[in-house]
Order: sequence, then structure tokens, then C-alpha cells
Amino acid sequence: MCVAAKPSTPAQPTGAAIAVNVRGATATASPVWTDLDPLELLAAPADSIETWMRAVRNMDRDTLDLFVRRTWRTWSPTSLRPLAVAVDTRRAQLDGE
Repeated sequence: MCVAAKPSTPAQPTGAAIAVNVRGATATASPVWTDLDPLELLAAPADSIETWMRAVRNMDRDTLDLFVRRTWRTWSPTSLRPLAVAVDTRRAQLDGE
């Protein structure tokens, strides 16, 4: 399976399309990165937040930063408040090392 990113066209100014070639058939997915309205993001599932809180305790600084950028881009910040506390605690621990 080959996945290649196509450059944005004027019809899709806010995202890139992905073309997937599977055994000769090409299908184009919807834009991957779009300018999302933060008010339209869904709440993160509670069980995922609990799992992430445990995982954050062992992350190094770079992994933590990447995790925060991706998570807060995907889920509603309001639903991530308990996770934000765990992230701040871990950052304080890393700063103390």
C-alpha cells in the first residue's frame, strides 16, 4: 500500500488530501489537517483520559510536548482539564531534575 500526500489545491486551501493506491485503485481521502474551530471539538472519552494520565507520568519532555500538541488539537480543551493537571505535574517534575 502506497500513501502519498498531494499538495493543496485552490479548492482545498485549508488541508492536504491523501491519495491511497491499493492494487491499482486510487481513492482520495478527505483533508487530513483542516482549520478546526475549537468550539466544535468533541469531548475526550473518560477512559482515554485516565490512560493518558498514567502514561504522562513516564513521558520525557519531548514526548510530552508532542503528546500535548496532538491531544489538544484533537479533543475539547475543557474535557482535558484533569489531564492538564497531570501534564503540569510532570513538567514540574522534569524541571526539577
